[in-house]
Amino acid sequence: VDSLAAYTSGDLATRLALWVAVATEPESTEITVTGDLPALEKATNLSTEALNEQLEALRRRRILTYGRKSIRVLSRRKLIDFALPAGK
Repeated sequence: VDSLAAYTSGDLATRLALWVAVATEPESTEITVTGDLPALEKATNLSTEALNEQLEALRRRRILTYGRKSIRVLSRRKLIDFALPAGK
């Protein structure tokens, strides 16, 4: 139930990790989410500043890279482990 609630609440890492976990195969290596950041702001209900802060934190951990039109997940496993640690 906590994981289902995270689809609509919680931080960006958790939401993105849940989506990636459900929408991709465990061995997936090329995962790119396309769309502009303003659309992602609306979909996640995050301000521009909050979205950028969370994306930047994930980039610094080498979990993803991002630009104005896409987010590229560099490590599916690192994203899931970071956002959904055991017992969460």
